[in-house]
Amino acid sequence: GWLQGTSMATPNAAGAAALVLSARPDLRGRPAALAQRLADTAAHSLVNFMGPNDASNTAPALDGRPCGTGFCHVDQAHTIAFADAYGAGLVDAGAAVTQP
Repeated sequence: GWLQGTSMATPNAAGAAALVLSARPDLRGRPAALAQRLADTAAHSLVNFMGPNDASNTAPALDGRPCGTGFCHVDQAHTIAFADAYGAGLVDAGAAVTQP
């Protein structure tokens, strides 16, 4: 299966935030500074080919499962705009912890 969206982004961003707070105690109690650090070190140059291609496309998904709602398909021919796929960026926990 494919998992994406806020239900997947939120726990990953929260985990990265916890790592950053562990490594950088100066950010504790400063949520705006923590959020800014995560945004400043996020990856911003990714291409997302994994998005839905058509809301009315109810053909079976790539793995054969029925798709009753549309948006079940991988479209590798058309990219999704960065902001639509990743918002402010894709959290880079390593950069958020190690960059000065």
